[in-house]
Amino acid sequence: MIVSPHLDDAVLSCGQLMAGRPDCVVVTVFAGAPLNVQTTPYDEACGFRDSDEALTLRRDEDAEACARLGATPIHLDFPDGQYEPKQELLFHITDKLLRTWEALGRPPVLGPAGLMHPDHEQVAAACIRAFGWQARCRSCTSTRSFPPGCCGRRAWSPL
Repeated sequence: MIVSPHLDDAVLSCGQLMAGRPDCVVVTVFAGAPLNVQTTPYDEACGFRDSDEALTLRRDEDAEACARLGATPIHLDFPDGQYEPKQELLFHITDKLLRTWEALGRPPVLGPAGLMHPDHEQVAAACIRAFGWQARCRSCTSTRSFPPGCCGRRAWSPL
């Protein structure tokens, strides 16, 4: 099970790995519609009319990319941070990831490092909580579970 913050992250980051594991499942966390239809600068730059069109086309693109790699996509319903910024969803994301993992028969999990983007940081923190990973800071070499925003020099391993 590959945990992907956004619809393109798993394929862009792990495409070769996915191609070698045709039984792989990609769980994309921020694949839900915002409460209100809106247009962001990102949507405009990509040629989308609004968030509905962007989400529909990006979900379709993700499903096609996963199909080409033999993977199964699962899209969770959390809206991308560009539409609903500064959400505190850690508990809810953790809960959904655990439920999905259980439903899939507890497969091995690959998740994001959580660098440089609030959505990625939130999903990485949810993976730490959900799957009992520990984070090790490469700068200070301390081993602890820590929230997003440490020094950014992280290495992950299962507990």
